[in-house]
Amino acid sequence: MKVLSIGTDRKIFEEGSSVRQRVIDYSSLFNEYYIIVYSLKSHNLPKIKQINHNTWAIPTNSNSRLDYIKDAIEIGKQMAGIDWITTQDPFETGWAGMKLKSELGVKFNVQIHTDFINRHFRFHGILNFIRTFMAGIVLKKADSVRVVSQRIKNSLVKKYKLMVPINVLPIFVEAKKVQSAHPAFDLHKKYPAFKKIILTATRIEPEKDLDFSLEIFQKLLKKHKRLGYVIVGDGSERNRLEAKAKALRIDKNVVFAGWQDDLISYLKTADIYLSTSRYEGYGLSLIEASISGTPVVTTDVGVAGDILMNKINSMICPVGDERCFLESIERLIDDKDFYNLIKKNAENIAKKIASGSKAKYLQDYKKSILGK
Repeated sequence: MKVLSIGTDRKIFEEGSSVRQRVIDYSSLFNEYYIIVYSLKSHNLPKIKQINHNTWAIPTNSNSRLDYIKDAIEIGKQMAGIDWITTQDPFETGWAGMKLKSELGVKFNVQIHTDFINRHFRFHGILNFIRTFMAGIVLKKADSVRVVSQRIKNSLVKKYKLMVPINVLPIFVEAKKVQSAHPAFDLHKKYPAFKKIILTATRIEPEKDLDFSLEIFQKLLKKHKRLGYVIVGDGSERNRLEAKAKALRIDKNVVFAGWQDDLISYLKTADIYLSTSRYEGYGLSLIEASISGTPVVTTDVGVAGDILMNKINSMICPVGDERCFLESIERLIDDKDFYNLIKKNAENIAKKIASGSKAKYLQDYKKSILGK
């Protein structure tokens, strides 16, 4: 079976990247696996890159982002013998996949990693509004759909009443590996001025609403003078948020650590994990933090209400609810018995999600593509 995937993650061209390894895992399920990757000429990517014996990555090498869809369709039209097309999203890649389904007369799968029906997504800029419109058209042409959470499936069924198979397959987490890993360092020794440490690990982009998290932290500091806030990650908002931390006069207690290869050491030695995202599809970092034994305080997004349960193994608040976040974090700081209960229950999440092997997960992934 020959499968054509359309995506946007250019890390597939990087030797040793997790993205490349994931693609190699997926390609083992099929005879031939091709990935068209949205990219610009300025990215200086090779015309085609063979990843392994049956897998090839093909950049669009477009003149502008406006050409991504057109260029992907032109590349796809030249690929004879394709059996299935799968796309990373129901938006720009999905539109190209939908058109190629018609051109090549093949089956079409759409993967959804974002809760795009969430109003916080829809009204977060004109582009997201357009994407929501595109998704409504694309999904009606799909032969199968894979989503990463039950929340997304429920939203799709309610809004579109799709008649095709919708498979819920979360992102694979090697739960036992995370749980058994030993941290290489302790954040409290790295930052001895902090008595308690709150951690966020994320792309520093608008939808993560780190403005809100900094404002929450400022209020917490009034009572907890030796509280620290470590933000792991990078993105377009970093410089502005660093300036905001200074303007709020909390910069001595806030650390922007950038991207880190050893995220496990951060997760396992922080006291509280904080996420203020307006929307998520799944929330991998929430699961990894929980398995690591770091109690999570999060907005009601992604796996919240599914795997994460409020006041049982996490603390869940409505998006933008300042009072809820303050009270939740305060309780975890002040009530040691409650903290330990949440911590214990969070660690037990590993038992719930670690029932299947990687080999089984890959077979489930294949079924989700083929609509079985």
